[in-house]
Amino acid sequence: MERIIFRVDDRFIHGQVIEGWINHFRIKNIILINDSIADDVKKTFIYKSIMPRNAKLEVMSIDSFLQLDILNEYKKGYLLIIVGSINDLKLINSNIPLEHSYINIGCLATSNHDIPVTDNCFLNQEELDCLVHISEKHSKDIYAHKLPWEKPININDIHNKQMNIKKIQE
Repeated sequence: MERIIFRVDDRFIHGQVIEGWINHFRIKNIILINDSIADDVKKTFIYKSIMPRNAKLEVMSIDSFLQLDILNEYKKGYLLIIVGSINDLKLINSNIPLEHSYINIGCLATSNHDIPVTDNCFLNQEELDCLVHISEKHSKDIYAHKLPWEKPININDIHNKQMNIKKIQE
């Protein structure tokens, strides 16, 4: 396995994901993890129909993903795993392989959150704390950026900034 990219994006699969991540890294295997999409044949069909010709999308529930042995199932190339929320990432973090993984926070703009990370990524304190916990547990930095060639923002830096703001306010 070259690298597993975990991406949190509340829009799941869209132009930036296809052009910026799938095509850029020539990713052939994509897993979208979402219980409601996995249960919806029409939504699954729509997401599969927009995939590049040489890419294979699997849509699965969180429970199905947790039963998957990623390293044995996907041995070559890149694997992109997409979830729609920090909570979903928290639920699957026990099945995140430590080696060769990269955790990316993409677009999280559809909810009301008070901590700006990028122009289209906003978190609340609970989500930020969860990301820091996952980062510490896996000894992996977690980065926010829309596209792979953009400068990534380390989530730990955002957390430290928030902690400094709280100290000043006290």
